[in-house]
Amino acid sequence: MPEPCEAHTAKAPPEVSARLEGADILRRFGPNSAQTHSVAPFEPRIIDDLKACRTAILGGPIEHCSECGFERPAYNSCRNRHGPTCQTVTQMRGLEARRAEWLPTPYLHTVFTLPHEVNPLVVAQKRPSLGLLFQSARETLLDLAQQRLGGPLGAMRLLHTWEQLLNPHVHVPTLVPGGALAHQGQTWNPTKATDLFPLRAWSRVFRATYRDG
Repeated sequence: MPEPCEAHTAKAPPEVSARLEGADILRRFGPNSAQTHSVAPFEPRIIDDLKACRTAILGGPIEHCSECGFERPAYNSCRNRHGPTCQTVTQMRGLEARRAEWLPTPYLHTVFTLPHEVNPLVVAQKRPSLGLLFQSARETLLDLAQQRLGGPLGAMRLLHTWEQLLNPHVHVPTLVPGGALAHQGQTWNPTKATDLFPLRAWSRVFRATYRDG
């Protein structure tokens, strides 16, 4: 049997071999956490996917080195969008596609957030609650843009359902170009400085729109 080549005999650096991933934490602490923490109905499937990601549970092909004969399994990824290790390529492709759509103007970042008091409602009625969140954010943007800039504007929005400590925190980060098309698309009206709209007006319109919905 041929000797392994240098690429397969070298040991991984300590900082790499000792690195923990999210799946390692779920495998180690998941069973105990399930005894003390409640989860939404859809979350057990996500946890199972992340724990099985790139393991023998999902199977996969065998990588073979033609030089030394070394073989190792290349287990399949779970492809769950919550997994940080197997959606990188998809994420980068999506980012490049969005960059191709950017306009030659400054962009502003803002966030539409639901108060934590409505978290139980969102969990119990996920589709209508989140659908209303996106609809209210859209109507707020279009309403204020028409009043203050004289025309519609565009936006890119993403849904986030938790914060850095993984506590429930439903919000929609929104990237908005700094201006709007007025006079039937013939005039570009830019926003002032770094503020899209006054915060008080923004909050009042969004709160009323979501509440009425």
